[in-house]
Amino acid sequence: MTQKYKRTHNGKDIVVEAFKWTSDQYQTDDPEWIINAIEDGRVTFRRYGAAWPIIVMVIEYPDNSVGYAFVNDYIVRYENGMIVPVSTVTFEHHFREVNDNGQ
Repeated sequence: MTQKYKRTHNGKDIVVEAFKWTSDQYQTDDPEWIINAIEDGRVTFRRYGAAWPIIVMVIEYPDNSVGYAFVNDYIVRYENGMIVPVSTVTFEHHFREVNDNGQ
């Protein structure tokens, strides 16, 4: 489920939407914005490894570079629509959940 979070960067509060990606078949409440990104090809999935394969979410950026999300990473959508993966440790250190008013 998507939530609103904020972080302070260069003295300015930035509010984002984010969810924790579990790569689980039971994760059925993905936000519409990630479903749209999957449908239009900006987000794809790859399987790596042979003996113990893992699923990786691959997020294409506007400059054609990519970001990789691993299981339990947060998927963040900024106000400008850019989608980026953020590791759990980084996300939980820098972002705080906020209510609908941004508080």
